Amino acid sequence: MDMITQNPYERIFEDMKKHIKENLKSNVTPGGYVEMHEELDKHLEHVATGALQDTFETLDENFKHSQARRKHYYTKGKRPRTLMTIQGEVRFEREYYVPKRGGEGFFYVDRILGLPERDYYDPLVKADILRTSGKMSYGQVGQVVADKIGRRCKRREEVERATISRQTTRNIILQANSAPPPDKEALPVETLHIQLDEKHVHTQGEEKSSHEVKAAVVHTGVESITGERNRLKDRHVLAETGSAYRLRKKLLDHITTHYDLERLSHIIVSGDGAAWIKSTTVDLRFHKDMQVTYVLDRFHTDQAVNHITPLTTIREHLRTCIRKDQKRYFRDTVRALADHDPKRAETILAKAAYLERHWHAIQNQKDPRFTGCSIEGHISSIFAYLFTDRPKGYSIRMMEKILSLRLLEVNGEDIRELYLRRYIENMPPTDDIPSINEMTKDRPSPPSEHWLRELFKHINHGGNPILNTV
Repeated sequence: MDMITQNPYERIFEDMKKHIKENLKSNVTPGGYVEMHEELDKHLEHVATGALQDTFETLDENFKHSQARRKHYYTKGKRPRTLMTIQGEVRFEREYYVPKRGGEGFFYVDRILGLPERDYYDPLVKADILRTSGKMSYGQVGQVVADKIGRRCKRREEVERATISRQTTRNIILQANSAPPPDKEALPVETLHIQLDEKHVHTQGEEKSSHEVKAAVVHTGVESITGERNRLKDRHVLAETGSAYRLRKKLLDHITTHYDLERLSHIIVSGDGAAWIKSTTVDLRFHKDMQVTYVLDRFHTDQAVNHITPLTTIREHLRTCIRKDQKRYFRDTVRALADHDPKRAETILAKAAYLERHWHAIQNQKDPRFTGCSIEGHISSIFAYLFTDRPKGYSIRMMEKILSLRLLEVNGEDIRELYLRRYIENMPPTDDIPSINEMTKDRPSPPSEHWLRELFKHINHGGNPILNTV
């Protein structure tokens, strides 16, 4: 078949079957399933990388020999390129073209397929790195993705080249941009729950100090999964490395775009009583009938009581005073504890003042619409795992990138798809070079098809009176 008319994908499956048939061992030993499977995998890898190489080079040859290329571009010789793909390392050659009327040269294959310029890793490998970065520490990410590639590499030098260093992973994360998640339909709910808290993360570089990550968990209630396990309905997690104002802005944008404000009548905010959390409730009154209730979560309530006294009976008495809204009895008990133990008086009085300062918010725990506050668990599982479980420091920029990937992951977004979508959107335009279809428009037909076309043209114009009368 002529190189010009050849489809680069036509031979792939035939070559695959032929290669495996010729090379796969037929004398499999009894119980040799593992050996057979490894042998098959080796040949599949060979066919996959070979097919990619063949596709790249065939596309380039088609363009090189097309009339469109001959009319508009000079060839300046072949240049090699190596690309690490999920299938393994692929080496291929392609021509460098220069416009005859002047202009910047280009590699046709790189441009038409959108291959990253001067980049060793292809977009699919990068997409896997970003997706994995939303699940684990980026120091582990390179090893996980490299293992996926390395399993397909049989020679030691190939396995070593497939290794992805921590620095490479870091660079890919910093350079990456993903498309925003698609818009979702507004939920018609009456009550919305918002949990707020912060996490301190160590930074490095110019700011070698602790940096605060503020987080919000938004949901519409609690539903049972199995047995005693529950989960938050319609959960969405937001976070911000900057000021509380920036988190509030994200929170307000999320609520106005994801919930029907005409139906929404009650918002319950819970947290540890920090000033920025309480001030957030003011911004949540979207209309005059909106009711916003602030609740101090039970975890911090019980924690403060436990700090006042180690005695179980006294703790239960204090909790009863709080639960029954008996502030006078609570104060009397605290004063007696402070007088009895002067060494701990400062701690006792400080924790008691904390509880009294949020007394009304604690009483709001009785609201039947309050479903509890699990923000501490979210902070631990979502943020602490990546940022503080192991001693490390982040630059502010890296922390923001890791945080954005983590949020996409926990909110159920497909990071790989979002990255590839943005990658395709940002591909350089190819309007100045002919497409594969345009290359075939002025291509001469094969002789057999040309002969048939001329024959029927002769018939239709009366060249054969006998056939013309049929």
